[in-house]
Amino acid sequence: MRTTRDARRPIRRRGRVLATTLALLTSVALTGCGSDTPDDDHHQQQEQKAVAAPTTRAERTSTVDAGGQPEGVALRGCPFVVHDVQHADVAVTCLSVHERLPTGTQVTMRCWTDTDTGTLGDWGRALKGEPRVQRWFYVTVADGEHAGQSGYVYSDLVPRTEQTKTPHCTPEILQKYPYSPHVEPEPLKLEITGTCTTQGGTLTGRSSGFVGDEYAVTAYYPDGREYPLASNSTSARADGSVPWTWSCAGDPAGTYTTEISTEDGRETTGRVPFTIGTPTPRPPTQPTPTPTPPPTPTRTPTPTPATPKPVSVTVSNLVTNGAEQMREDTPAYLSTRTVGSCRKLGCKLDGTEMTSGFVAQAICQLTGDRITNGQNDNTIDDTNPGLYSSTLWYRIRWSDGREGYLSTVWLTPTNHNAPNLPTC
Repeated sequence: MRTTRDARRPIRRRGRVLATTLALLTSVALTGCGSDTPDDDHHQQQEQKAVAAPTTRAERTSTVDAGGQPEGVALRGCPFVVHDVQHADVAVTCLSVHERLPTGTQVTMRCWTDTDTGTLGDWGRALKGEPRVQRWFYVTVADGEHAGQSGYVYSDLVPRTEQTKTPHCTPEILQKYPYSPHVEPEPLKLEITGTCTTQGGTLTGRSSGFVGDEYAVTAYYPDGREYPLASNSTSARADGSVPWTWSCAGDPAGTYTTEISTEDGRETTGRVPFTIGTPTPRPPTQPTPTPTPPPTPTRTPTPTPATPKPVSVTVSNLVTNGAEQMREDTPAYLSTRTVGSCRKLGCKLDGTEMTSGFVAQAICQLTGDRITNGQNDNTIDDTNPGLYSSTLWYRIRWSDGREGYLSTVWLTPTNHNAPNLPTC
């Protein structure tokens, strides 16, 4: 085996299957990286040399080489490999291998970046024999079935004679050639239709996004107590739906909730409400109505102001690296509060990680904790031209409708101020 950078397979399923797949992939990566065979020793020396390998050609096209590995060269969404997937606090779309490129595939090299694996935590720190600082190239595939797609390739997989002269990666370059992640599977959806009362009637569910595993089903009374169902599990149909019906006769009136989730709880419909009504009494015999006076004209209400349109902003995860340089940090994320360190405080909005170049939708602005992309405990970067701090935060609307906050420090400089955004 020539390199451990490609030891991981793509993550394509979700729920319980996703957890099993991630565990298997971690096992493969650990086996490839921890071997003490002579072949691996040779590979480790190759890796260490690749970090500082100089570029040798001025052309803009290079050829990748998988070193005899049949699975090919991995095209990734992040410039690092995660060894402990179960404890990695980054997006799954960033961890997975985007595509596999056969040896000989032509790529256009856009830029380079060095990843200090010591800053990634135990889940991404370099294994024994691997260099701590690892070089990656951001490329666009130039030929073959994956032409036009962009991502990171480990530097050892582009032979030194094929490495072209490229600039250091910046948010502008990554935005110009955006990474194309796998299409995320459809989220679990459940909509309850129909009406019923305590005297009878049946409600039905319209659902989608279910892909064949067993799913857990729960329901709750209006007061929050769990409802005793005949069965707490269901299976998906071939069309991606699950069966759901509710016979209302005999149940107390009120608004109930039900939830369908994967057995590990990673994906869920959330609690979906439905109402069991009270029977409508028979109307009494109506006397002959008396004439009613003409209605008094009502004043036309003042129209509600239109909701302002979201403003597109671009994410930048660059932090200071000494007095002059910048480096790529771990992905930014949305939080439920305008404070720092939400990952530790429990206010992080799960599943909203964003790599540099990601385009988010800001809907309003407000002030919060002062955030910086520098070192608060060290003056070494005080003269760094990229140093920036701010108390300004944007409220971001995620693609699934959720909303959270993001400090403007984690945006490109042109997005540090948005005068057209209203105050939250």
